[in-house]
Amino acid sequence: MPDHVATKLLVLGIWFVSVYAHELGHAMAAYWGGDRAVRDRGGFSPIQIWFNNPWMGLVLPAIILMFTGFAFPGAATRVNRSSLRDSGVVSLVFLAGPAATLAITAALVGITFVLSPGLLRTALALSVFLNIMSFLLNLLPLPSLDGFGAIGAHLPGRVEHWMYRAAVPTMVLLVLLLFAVPQAAAKLTDACLRGATLVGIEQRDVIEGFQRFTVGLTR
Repeated sequence: MPDHVATKLLVLGIWFVSVYAHELGHAMAAYWGGDRAVRDRGGFSPIQIWFNNPWMGLVLPAIILMFTGFAFPGAATRVNRSSLRDSGVVSLVFLAGPAATLAITAALVGITFVLSPGLLRTALALSVFLNIMSFLLNLLPLPSLDGFGAIGAHLPGRVEHWMYRAAVPTMVLLVLLLFAVPQAAAKLTDACLRGATLVGIEQRDVIEGFQRFTVGLTR
């Protein structure tokens, strides 16, 4: 199997696991916080979370990742907020996803440390970089992202509802910003590379992994 194909399969496979762990974090926090029916809605299922919204939750984020290298959030855990104990628990549920992303990132970093230089290490290094990107994007205080969810729980209901109505155009603007403004994409990439370096990942491993991952996808 060519190196670039193996890298694509490894990175996408790790990304799917990371997204599932992220959504499982939401579901477990919701279950603890009072939404016991989250299990029946498939919140703990690695398959059901994709079926909630397969296009927006799986297909589109995977396409964006493959062709641009941007790790946008995917999937969505359905939580019944009225079952949660209070607004503090709602915030915790939203933040549990990014916390799970950090846990997966830490596990990937630990594995990378014991690997010899080669394809597997560069694929995991790229996965660490992408998880850091997903973590940072998820914490933006924009409607439909976890950062806003944690804050929105403490806003007046009418304001929160109005903000969520603007979720789709807000996400479109974010995507356009990263695609159309090179400086914005460069700042995000630089922040993620700095984060990867901070936890001990070699920048050259990330770059080599990205080069293999994008073979055949870009000119």
